[in-house]
Amino acid sequence: MISCDRLEARALYDLGFTNQRKGGETCTTFSKWFSKHGWTKTTNKKKIQPGAVIAVKYPNHNYIDHIFTVISYNSKSGICSKYDTGSNQRILSKQPYTNIKLLEWKDREFVCAWNPPSDMT
Repeated sequence: MISCDRLEARALYDLGFTNQRKGGETCTTFSKWFSKHGWTKTTNKKKIQPGAVIAVKYPNHNYIDHIFTVISYNSKSGICSKYDTGSNQRILSKQPYTNIKLLEWKDREFVCAWNPPSDMT
């Protein structure tokens, strides 16, 4: 099984961000890496931009549990299209997921989004 963070790390590597830590960034190291590379962190869902990486967690955790990439997001309706992986079921399912809630799980909460640098959008 390939984790959500490793797939994000691989996608960014393929886009030319080859200076990641050995094995690629993880949920715990992405925050520092993103800010160092011009990504803008926001906790305001209304400021989520296309290409943003979204971080979520279980309410009782003090760390990020899952990340995914948003293709489009409507802040009024909360509906998005996204690439979202992690479990074998998700990896094998049709991607991207379209016209679904940003947070489709009732047991997770939004932590933040990292919007891509302007030269990537």
